[in-house]
Amino acid sequence: MTTSQAAITLLGSNIGAQVSGVDLSRELSGAEKAFVHQALIDHHVLFFRDQSLEPVDIKRFAEGFGPLAPHPRGGPDYPEVMPFRSKQEPDFILGTEWHTDGSYSEHPPLGSMLYFREAPEAGAELAYANMHAAFEALSPQMTVYLKALTATHDVSRSRFGSDRQVKTSWSHPLISSHAVTGRPLLYFNSVYTARIDGVPTPESRAIIGFLREHVANPYFSVRIKVEPGSLVLWDNRCTQHLALWNFAPGSLAGLRTQIESVTP
Repeated sequence: MTTSQAAITLLGSNIGAQVSGVDLSRELSGAEKAFVHQALIDHHVLFFRDQSLEPVDIKRFAEGFGPLAPHPRGGPDYPEVMPFRSKQEPDFILGTEWHTDGSYSEHPPLGSMLYFREAPEAGAELAYANMHAAFEALSPQMTVYLKALTATHDVSRSRFGSDRQVKTSWSHPLISSHAVTGRPLLYFNSVYTARIDGVPTPESRAIIGFLREHVANPYFSVRIKVEPGSLVLWDNRCTQHLALWNFAPGSLAGLRTQIESVTP
């Protein structure tokens, strides 16, 4: 699939595409913006290689999708863009369990971007899973059952959220739909989903155990090897992700930003 110089190469059968022919260090044309926006809707995760970007470029590109959230560790000139550096041990920037960012909030983020200035030659992979595909793989009987249920997502279940003074949690339907396409999806993740609402505790645990195993099905996912100059953009509304901490020695360093929900 191409438009002008921009082109799409599929990375997986259910999720992920590499975009080539687009220079993110400049203002994109209207046609390029439309192409990238549609590609994100179609493929849920977009991967750009060989980019040379500064915080101003990250901010400009990300703002084309929605408002950005300032981060406490953001830079002085661009607080929405957070520098990161990860060495031998995982940290808060790259989660090592399947999760959806901010699912514990009333309006979880629309998406996120990671730009890598440094990456080791071997390892350093990100994995993304398609929750539309996870929904479609449920049996009709399980789909009917889950459609009637909500689940509470709680930030305190995270090893970082447990240190927060304000505990944040929110309840969401287990079966939701994409804000743009209306396509149904499974909205669950093992990091933040604390309990299934309105059912006995043993039943809640059983459902969570089933869903944790279900969403980890490799047929729903794709793995992406990051390199210096790589940028990954994902639709947080219909995906889960994790970092594969499969490199040493070396480090990951770059920039991160989060795109806020446009839901009022």
